[in-house]
Amino acid sequence: MDQFSDLEKAYNAFVKSNAESQKKSESDLIEAGRRIEFLSIEFGGLKEMKKFIDTYMSASNEGLIIGKNNASSSIKVSHDRISMFSAGKEVMYISQGVIHIDNGIFTASVQIGRFRTEQYYLDKDVNVIRYVGG
Repeated sequence: MDQFSDLEKAYNAFVKSNAESQKKSESDLIEAGRRIEFLSIEFGGLKEMKKFIDTYMSASNEGLIIGKNNASSSIKVSHDRISMFSAGKEVMYISQGVIHIDNGIFTASVQIGRFRTEQYYLDKDVNVIRYVGG
């Protein structure tokens, strides 16, 4: 029973930390939107490009792109979608409140609704589904 209590405490700490991080991220976004522009440049149909040793940043009407110079991976943030690319293929995106991932590896656990799937601590070859409440 102590193990369940420890698991419940760890889960509750995770939920609290996650909620606090989300609130901070949302307040940072609001604060960034309130700031006064220091420099404004109109690019029209052009784009702004910054190249570094191994990476680049590009800003244009289509969005902000950060990637590797060899095109092995990049991320694009546009007005309605955040996408991650691997070798030029979109492998993950967030749009309209939904995250889509082609393939993924969760190393600890995944929670859907009130249920959490994770490795059984006594046997790493067994997964368990736990009801965590709501």
